[in-house]
Amino acid sequence: AADANKMQTFFVSGLGQEQEIDAANICQGKENVASIQTKSSPVNIILGIISYGIYTPRQVRVYCQ
Repeated sequence: AADANKMQTFFVSGLGQEQEIDAANICQGKENVASIQTKSSPVNIILGIISYGIYTPRQVRVYCQ
């Protein structure tokens, strides 16, 4: 099973923004998707601090069965 770890770009804490990730495509079928996790890594937090909250990326991790 191929897991994926991707960074999604947001600005101003993601207010009014959304991004999609095709977990079914990554796991070769929706029945193979175990879970999806979104978090801010230490690097994402530092980028947010340096940009005064204008650039606020997040990590998305897709786990396949």
